[in-house]
Amino acid sequence: MLVGKYADHCPLYRQSQIYGRDGVDLDRSTLADWVGRSAALLEPLADAIGRHVRAGQAIFADDTPIKMQAKGKCATARVWAYVRDERPWGGADPPAACRLVPVHL
Repeated sequence: MLVGKYADHCPLYRQSQIYGRDGVDLDRSTLADWVGRSAALLEPLADAIGRHVRAGQAIFADDTPIKMQAKGKCATARVWAYVRDERPWGGADPPAACRLVPVHL
C-alpha cells in the first residue's frame, strides 16, 4: 500500500477501488490510517538517516519550490533535500539523502 502510494503515485481512493475489484473491502479512511501509523513507525529510521546525512563532512543541499494549494489560491512551498556522498573523495560511509517537510512561505 505504501509502495503504491509513494513509489507508484497511486492515490488511496484508487487503491481502495483496486482492492474492491479483488473482493477486499478496504475503505480509504482505513488506508489513510495505515499511512499515518506507518509514518509513525518509520520515524526513528528517518531520524537516523537524517543524523547520518548531517554527520557527513560534505553535505549537498537542494532547495526546490513547489506549488501548494492554500485557501482558494496556489501558494509556494519549499522542499529542502540534503545529500551525503563522499565516495568521489574516497569516503567509506554509505551515501544517503533526507529531506525536510514542505514549508509554506
